Amino acid sequence: MTETEIRCSELKDADRMAPNLRQADLAELEAVVGEDADAQDILRYGVEVSHQPFTALVDNEPICIFGVVMEPVQEHIGSVWMLGTAGVEHHKMFFLRHSKQCL
Repeated sequence: MTETEIRCSELKDADRMAPNLRQADLAELEAVVGEDADAQDILRYGVEVSHQPFTALVDNEPICIFGVVMEPVQEHIGSVWMLGTAGVEHHKMFFLRHSKQCL
């Protein structure tokens, strides 16, 4: 039986997930940060600065990390972000059903 969970992120989630990011997410990071984008550093940064980051796990493996980074100037406005592995696509119904309550 597949075990699923969404919980508060830990920095180790970023470390475990970074080598397995989807190609589309890597391309987005390169477009925003540049070709020298380091997925592990960016994921760790996202976990550190998000209001309350979450990690979705399937069989104890992180399939995505997501959160909200608050805008520094406007107190009640934030930017939602998510980076994931191919596991998000394989378990999309689990993610869709349970991620809404986190944000």
